Amino acid sequence: MGTELLERLSSFDPRSSDNNDLKKRIHSFRGILNDLRDWIPQAYENSEARHVLVSLTPILGLHMSSILEDLIASAKHINPNEEPIAKLTGVHPPSSTMSVDVFASFHSSIRERTEQLDNLIVGKSSESCFIATAACESPDAQDVLILRQFRDSHLQRTSLGRRFITAYLILAPRLAMLVKRSRAARLITRYLIVKPCGWGAKLLVQSFERERREVERHPVRLNGESGKNHEYHSVFEALAFSATA
Repeated sequence: MGTELLERLSSFDPRSSDNNDLKKRIHSFRGILNDLRDWIPQAYENSEARHVLVSLTPILGLHMSSILEDLIASAKHINPNEEPIAKLTGVHPPSSTMSVDVFASFHSSIRERTEQLDNLIVGKSSESCFIATAACESPDAQDVLILRQFRDSHLQRTSLGRRFITAYLILAPRLAMLVKRSRAARLITRYLIVKPCGWGAKLLVQSFERERREVERHPVRLNGESGKNHEYHSVFEALAFSATA
């Protein structure tokens, strides 16, 4: 598993020319980081895997740091006037030799910075909602705005949601081209797909808001890493933490 992750990192190309392509690469990198996160606990339990992890940590750390810096550099080049992106910096490995515990902490920092970059890039292009934009013939249509809001505020917060977004970004452009070709295709897609999805997304957002307001009066407490207590003002934030911690 460790050598496979190293191969994926070493062959990863972070260079990009536009936000849509950059988001695909960021999501792919986040997928690698999530797989690495899942492998680290196994390395703790298995002496052979732990030995592999210890031997690979310097190389893995350098690759992870280099990819993140290149992704940030691409984001700054594509969005030269975006101050939040301009302020982003990379995460450097703490040393050439890292213990497993230090590497786990470094990996967590890389994941957090990558998520921060992803959140800043998401929504920069209205065409990221390809099919809805094609069906409604406007990036500012109400259903498009609702779906975009749901994607940015909720789908992005879970690993399953991010995987769906990655798959959508790959498949949707071609489907959107088919939708654009005829008025009938646009009407069918708008009223049978986009509007029902927009309606469902709106109901979910409203439900999340009601839940958030309800638990603000009774915060949820979970035990976080290293025995520290983390307080959440939303059940969904607590679940999101549990899924990514």
